[in-house]
Amino acid sequence: IPDVGGWMLLGAGVLILGATAFEYQWVQRYIFRKKRNLAKVCALLLLVSCNTNQPEEIKLNYDKCISCKMTISDSRFASAILTEKGKTLKFDDVSCLVRYTKEQKISYKGIFVADYLEPHNKLLDIKNAICIESPKIKSPMRGDIAVFSSNSKNQDYIKAFEAKKLTWIDILNKF
Repeated sequence: IPDVGGWMLLGAGVLILGATAFEYQWVQRYIFRKKRNLAKVCALLLLVSCNTNQPEEIKLNYDKCISCKMTISDSRFASAILTEKGKTLKFDDVSCLVRYTKEQKISYKGIFVADYLEPHNKLLDIKNAICIESPKIKSPMRGDIAVFSSNSKNQDYIKAFEAKKLTWIDILNKF
C-alpha cells in the first residue's frame, strides 16, 4: 500500500489520463468532424507560425555579439539584424553590426537598434532612429554611437556629449 505521496502521484496520473481522454474526444467531435473546422484550425496554425518583422528580444548578460563574441551587457548600445529567413543576429555595438554586414554580405529584412534613453523597450528600426556620435559616449566596442527614437529627446545629449548627428549612410562609411 503506497504512502500519502504515492496516492497523490496516482491521483495526479488518473486526472491527467482523464483530461487527455476528454480532450481527445472533444477534438474528434468538434474539430475534425467538419472539414470547415479543420480548415479553420489549419489557417490558425499557419498564421501563428508566420515570421514577424521584429527581431527577438536581446537577453542581457546571456546573448553574445555574433561579431566580436562578447556578452551583450549594456542594453543602450545593443542592436540586431533580422535576416530574410527570420533569424535574429545580435550585436553589442552598432560598430560590430556595421563591420559584420560589410564582412558577411548578408541580406536582411531590417536593422534594429536600442534607444539610448529607453533601452529595455523594443528595438527601433534604424530607418526611424536618430543617431549621434561622440567620444564621450563610450560604447562597448568604442563605436561611440547613441541612438534615439525622436529628435526632441536627443538635443540635450548632443550638447552634453558635444556630439554630432549622423545618418545611417554616415555610420556605414565610418566603419
